[in-house]
Amino acid sequence: MDSSVDLPAPRSSLYLPAELFSGWTAADPLSAGRTLDMQTWLTAQAGLAKGPESLIEITARAVHDASISWLLEEHIEAHRCVAIMGGHSISRTDELYQTVARIAFDLASEGITVFTGGGPGAMEAAHLGARCAEAGSAALGASLDCVRADHARAKFPFRNARELLDSNGNLATDAVRALHAWQAPAFAAAELVPNPTTTIGIPTWHYGHEPPTPLATHHAKYFQNSVREDGLLTVATGGVIFAQGSAGTLQEIFQDAAQNYYAPSMAEFYPMVLLDIDECWSVTYPIRMCLERLFSDDQERQVTFASTAEEAVAAILAHASRE
Repeated sequence: MDSSVDLPAPRSSLYLPAELFSGWTAADPLSAGRTLDMQTWLTAQAGLAKGPESLIEITARAVHDASISWLLEEHIEAHRCVAIMGGHSISRTDELYQTVARIAFDLASEGITVFTGGGPGAMEAAHLGARCAEAGSAALGASLDCVRADHARAKFPFRNARELLDSNGNLATDAVRALHAWQAPAFAAAELVPNPTTTIGIPTWHYGHEPPTPLATHHAKYFQNSVREDGLLTVATGGVIFAQGSAGTLQEIFQDAAQNYYAPSMAEFYPMVLLDIDECWSVTYPIRMCLERLFSDDQERQVTFASTAEEAVAAILAHASRE
């Protein structure tokens, strides 16, 4: 085995943004490429480029991920948890971003812990909203103003990992600068709420070019995306809200639908709330018809197509009141 490979250790706690982003500074645009998070992804990418991983590497990452799952299980035993899914390409200036932030704020204000995939777009919006719950509406407004002040830095700049790397597999300098410019408003917004309400991101180094948001208070970051995807839906015992997205969000909708379809009882069928703004889930992607045909009448009553933030929150809280 290559002795230069850093093996991850089992975790005794979830990651904090300060740990994942150690080395990031507002003054140095290239610092975005030197964080623990980014270097861990680059190490994993370099290992894959060399060929099959060794058994020691595979085992170390599996044990790391198992420890993350155990820590998540500890948390959900003591809290009501709701996941918010949605696309990474949603801009901070989009009305949908504000809507998702408001949903998360309202849920967290009811004592619900908000989970997401931990990345940009709708996921970031959810953490921005939820972290402000105890600080109040003024903090939410100030945080939204902070991240959307500069339209040039409002949308995540990369579609895939290739756009962040040069032909040799190294970080491209211009791309790192673009990443830093996009990250800076979120770091600034995080400082506006020094005592945030707990929110948890569940990202993966499989999509390492999408850095975790500093607006989550904790991150359960995995190496194996398949383990992470299953865990993200499993912890959402209070339900899942699906904002607008594309391929990744569609996959999550059907994965959640499958888990619910095979639930041993209705008590283990967790609500699905599809935020159907602009008919995203009824026309653009006709998910509604698929779910109506899939589920029984009892199951279908646990599925809501909401057109407003208020409807989405009400559907989740209605389920919570029946527990």
